[in-house]
Order: sequence, then structure tokens, then C-alpha cells
Amino acid sequence: MEKIPITPQMLRIAVKDLQKFQLFVKSNNLRDHIQRHYPVETDFKALEQELQEKLKYAVCVGLLAKQGDDQYYIPTLREEANSVKTAISAFWEIYTNVICDLTLISFTPIFVLCKKILLFNLFRTISCLI
Repeated sequence: MEKIPITPQMLRIAVKDLQKFQLFVKSNNLRDHIQRHYPVETDFKALEQELQEKLKYAVCVGLLAKQGDDQYYIPTLREEANSVKTAISAFWEIYTNVICDLTLISFTPIFVLCKKILLFNLFRTISCLI
């Protein structure tokens, strides 16, 4: 069976299902639920890393809300209205998180090349949004 990547919409559906039993859903419960219902990565470390990245993204764009360190829930309509972000501001927030992670890597020539490619793709994406 083919493996599929985790999507933020998958996470929202999983949280919606799990919130029938508990108010706040922990990431390990999400991981177990997704493994049971979707053909995702079977390697534990790779799945955990992918899950954390997608959870950050889902929270950033407002599909999920975070309570404490490791608990997620579907935001209420009032919370969604108060925290509406445009696609561009969500994009920039994610971009700054990526750049902060990349600056921890030493500045090798291959890193500089990757950063130039990343910036090129960023500007191309912004031009498509405008």
C-alpha cells in the first residue's frame, strides 16, 4: 500500500473525531489515530517529525488551536474570528520558522546555495499570490 503524507486537514478531522472523547487531544493520540485510519509512514521517528511539522502548520493557519505544550483542539468560531490571518502573514510566519531552523546550520557553500534556492522559491510564491 502506498504511503501518503499527513495533511493539516487530516489532523483537523482526527482532532474532531478524538474531541468526542476528550476536550484536548495529545499528539501521541493523534499519531495513533492517523496510523489506524490512513496509510502513512510506518517509521516512528519520521512519522513523529512529519506530525510535529504539520501540527505547527495547522496551528499557524488556524485549522487547530494549541493548549499548553502538547494538546490540540478545534478553535471555536469566536477564536477563529479573533485570530484570522491572511495567507501571506501565515506564510511569513512559517518562513521565519524555517529560516531560524536553517541559521542553526553552519554556513557551508551547499547551505548558501540551498538558501538562495529557498529565497527564489519564496519570491516566486509571493508573486503568484499577488
